[in-house]
Amino acid sequence: MKILVADDELIMLESVCKILKQEEGLVLATARTGREAIEKAETFNPDLVIMDIKMPGINGLEALAEIRRLIPSAVFIILSAYDNFIYAQEAINLDVFSYLVKPINKSDLLQIINKAKNKIEQIKIERQKDLELRERYKKIIPFIESEFLHALVNGISQVQFYEYQKLLGFNFNSGFFVAISRREETASPGYEEHKYQAREYLLSLADKIRHLFKCFVGPLQTNPLTIFFPLTLNPGEDARKIPENYGRKILKNLPSGRIDQEIVLGIGEIYSDPTKIKQSYYEALQALNNAGSEERIVCYSDLPKSPCLLREDQLTSCFQEVWNALSFGNTTKVQLLLDKLISLLSQTSEEHKDQLLFDLLVFYLTSYRIAKENHGLNLFVPSYKRISKIFQSSNNLSKIFSLIAADIKLMVISVKESRQNSIKPVIREAKALIDQNYQKHISLEWLADMVNVSSFYLSRLFKEELGESFSEYITRLRMEKTIQLLAEGRSVKECCFLVGYNDPNYFSRIFKKHFGVTPSDWVGKQTGSE
Repeated sequence: MKILVADDELIMLESVCKILKQEEGLVLATARTGREAIEKAETFNPDLVIMDIKMPGINGLEALAEIRRLIPSAVFIILSAYDNFIYAQEAINLDVFSYLVKPINKSDLLQIINKAKNKIEQIKIERQKDLELRERYKKIIPFIESEFLHALVNGISQVQFYEYQKLLGFNFNSGFFVAISRREETASPGYEEHKYQAREYLLSLADKIRHLFKCFVGPLQTNPLTIFFPLTLNPGEDARKIPENYGRKILKNLPSGRIDQEIVLGIGEIYSDPTKIKQSYYEALQALNNAGSEERIVCYSDLPKSPCLLREDQLTSCFQEVWNALSFGNTTKVQLLLDKLISLLSQTSEEHKDQLLFDLLVFYLTSYRIAKENHGLNLFVPSYKRISKIFQSSNNLSKIFSLIAADIKLMVISVKESRQNSIKPVIREAKALIDQNYQKHISLEWLADMVNVSSFYLSRLFKEELGESFSEYITRLRMEKTIQLLAEGRSVKECCFLVGYNDPNYFSRIFKKHFGVTPSDWVGKQTGSE
């Protein structure tokens, strides 16, 4: 243990050192002034500092304050001829281990030194534990980042969004995606060699970007390279130029190499709603795909939004949502999305009919593949003859889609039956608790406590097992119960309170967001149809 002893009285200094030199394992350094003590501390790096208060120039307390700044882990003992409350109070503020009043005897000093030694050992043990924890955190942080990106791209809830921020160690409220790739020439000689060079270049570029910005980099073995840039925006802040400015900075700092002039960036828009950030990912890919022969940066916000492109965006987004809901056997959500698709198709002109038929064919076949991958029970195999019959049954797109929708409904029911038998027990228990208490105020924390897991783990597992977040599930359940109550003749206000809401206006907004109409309009439609 290294000890620095500082005292302007030579007799006291020599007496303390004489006592300490008799002990094994101690290395001593001395100082006669506060300034000398600070200078010695910088080079000697003591574990323990024994300091007199009254010294010429910089006094002992001032010297201790500076040494505390230089060596936060050092332990301090004050030796003073003054039994003064003010000095003792200042010593407490400096986190001094012990305050001894002169004169002192050998046994008292050694007893304090031994206690200080134990304190120093404890500090070292705690520091070692802290380093081990930090090392473990550094090792697992790439996995957390990877899971966070996966959740962003596939749909993340508000709760998950903020729970991941706690794990990642910083806060943000918005963000956007950038997709980076080399301008490909697939027909050129040596294409495979060029492909390898591009991948290696993107790896070095990813490291460069990490030093330029706080960001989350997608899988490094993929092309294009995708990166999420988190932002903290103030209310009303104009952030429209931020993504493009980031893109320009990336191009300005490209690593030198044979292909640096061939790098192209596709940039998605900024989103503050966590559930919509995935749109930025697909926008970045679409922007990249629309890069011209001379363009280096393409922002999705600058792309011309023709009616055809808007329709394609809407259809693609809706198809993705159907496939996601199908994979979890979410029958209610699939039904709502199929109704939305019918509405989109009814707005399509004849000139796009051929492309739409192709899109529907892809939609149908992909839906079957997803259902099969998710262990749909008793799932029929659509034959070529059946598919041909569907697509040749009518010239009306809506009628063709109604046949496809009927098959997809069978698929999602089949997947639901299969998944109900494989849901993890903790989620089955949580789901049962929600089903029993949906009309009450239920928090994620309460539910996690009831099933004996952390709220973060429950939130993540809930999404993985059921395909929707805790809040989405309880909202859907309440809306389904509302439909049943309205069908029984209950008033809108009654339904509001019976399913767990306190504000009828808020309840109506949630209902309209879920079903596309207000509760009153829904009742009117049902009455009119009878």
